Amino acid sequence: MNVLSFVPLGFDGELVSVEVDLRHGLPGTEIVGLPGAAVREARERIRVALANSGFVYPPLKILVNLSPADVPKFGAGFDLAIAVALLCRSGQIPSVIEGTTLAIGELLLDGRVRPARGVLSAVAVAYRSGITHFTVAREGFREAQSFGKGRIAAISHLRDLRHAFLGAPAKQEISDEHGIETVCVELSSVKHKSVASAATDIAPNYREMRGRPVLKRACEIAAAGRHNLLLSGPPGCGKTMAAERLFGLCPDLSHEQAVEVARIYSTAGLFQQEIRDSRRPPVRAPHHTASSEGMIGGGRYLAPGELSLAHNGILILDEAPEFRRSVLQGLRE
Repeated sequence: MNVLSFVPLGFDGELVSVEVDLRHGLPGTEIVGLPGAAVREARERIRVALANSGFVYPPLKILVNLSPADVPKFGAGFDLAIAVALLCRSGQIPSVIEGTTLAIGELLLDGRVRPARGVLSAVAVAYRSGITHFTVAREGFREAQSFGKGRIAAISHLRDLRHAFLGAPAKQEISDEHGIETVCVELSSVKHKSVASAATDIAPNYREMRGRPVLKRACEIAAAGRHNLLLSGPPGCGKTMAAERLFGLCPDLSHEQAVEVARIYSTAGLFQQEIRDSRRPPVRAPHHTASSEGMIGGGRYLAPGELSLAHNGILILDEAPEFRRSVLQGLRE
């Protein structure tokens, strides 16, 4: 069985193949393939987590290769994939899964599994590559489920791997002797329904504005045609108030658009239950001191900026002339 993990680099990210080689020699573990500090530290986390979960850390010379080797690997999301690959290679967890599985999650020293950044993007990219089995942390199950396809094993502890890799029946919850649950759900037949959001009822709307019929009409046209809108006038004339109420005029997102938005927030580490359940467009209103990286995206490890986080939604630039010239130029281009 091949084991993959994921690095949230850019919008799509990159699938990473996790290979483990065991050889006789001086015991030790080496991780290669441009690992970051958090990935290199996984050696000690995995060693202790396996021991505290009833597994045996092989007293051998262990080499872990993360491929492609030219892509920087960062974050603690590789912990679970390395642990799964190590246990499969040493024969400690039998598996009925054929082909490739994706595993993403962070390990605590007691063996518990925490969610990692970019779960939804990882599932989407892996499914497009023909992978249908995913192993994630239980807390990240709803995020992985948002994609709606594939078979997801959500585990709370490393002990649950025995259940997850023995082909547990779909839509069944299993409790072992430690009271820890494993959830395996077949999602290929899940039908997506439009989720009615109460956001429109509690969000600011134009019923709260008195007068300004021309301004309201301009906002209606901008929202209906998804046009850019420039509001100019003296302080206190209602520019910010009108811009904040554009949200109530925008229609709900389609399922495809909602998944795109959720993937961006997942990659940025901002995924929340409200984002998954809501079909309402996102609204972002960054401060005028925001940097070019914060607005456009980028950085040492490519991350979405405010422009990407407002995808399919509304980006409000209050006091636009106060933004840095490089930011405005980047938005214009």
